[in-house]
Amino acid sequence: METNSELSRVIFNFTDKCNLPCQFCYIPFDRLKSELNLWKSIITKCKEWHPQIIVFGGGDPFLYQDFRELLHYSKDDATFINVDTNALALRSQDVSILKECVNQVGLPIEGLEETHTIMRYNPKHFRVVVKWLEILLDAGIRIKINTVVSKINHHDLKNLALLLAQYPISQWCLYQFWPLAIGKENQKLYALTDKEFLAAVKPIKENFTFTHIDIASISKRLHSHFFVSHTGKVYSDHKDDPEKYVPIGSIFEEDILRKWRNHGDEYAVSARARLRIQAYED
Repeated sequence: METNSELSRVIFNFTDKCNLPCQFCYIPFDRLKSELNLWKSIITKCKEWHPQIIVFGGGDPFLYQDFRELLHYSKDDATFINVDTNALALRSQDVSILKECVNQVGLPIEGLEETHTIMRYNPKHFRVVVKWLEILLDAGIRIKINTVVSKINHHDLKNLALLLAQYPISQWCLYQFWPLAIGKENQKLYALTDKEFLAAVKPIKENFTFTHIDIASISKRLHSHFFVSHTGKVYSDHKDDPEKYVPIGSIFEEDILRKWRNHGDEYAVSARARLRIQAYED
């Protein structure tokens, strides 16, 4: 999947609302409304830069009925489409849409059921995610599991690895908790030092080979995100204070990429994009 990208990866986040109350979340929710025509215009603008990957996430994209049409609109042969969903708003009819329009679906699992429930504040969520993991795999859809590694769940990673090894998932990403947005307000509950994070994830990487395992420390992810919200607002982690977001401007400004490069690093973006695509193609 080679392109002449001006920007290798775009992350399109729905920042209006979410259906989970996670206290470690990095999304800067704004409660602003928008609609499908604007979303299509955002995608059209992004594709002028020939991104290798477009990631849809945020508050769950499937909360918005029109998101299904946006997936059809976004699909082409040159762009890798990844959708991150917490699965709560998925419906049976979404399976065919995902199979047709999406290269990979990201699902969150933070540990075994008890640990996951503590992290996600929903006692039914773990079973919902596992149900959809099985449904989507049975449909031939590639799955990436996302785990936010924190003080609360780092002890449960081996148990989670043993569970995930039962499924033919494409990737497992172990993200170091990053104190941004509401997560920053709660960092005492979740934050691990770099040393603690690496001590928790290193044995997983060394002892489990059932899938590609991405050790995603904060340092590996710094300045590697071009975020655009569902209202067209572009933002990034701040170049001088990585625990803050900085608003860049509107996606429709002619010089928005130049402005973003004051904080973002295209080399870092490209490295994360290559990692995703290589794991998918292997």
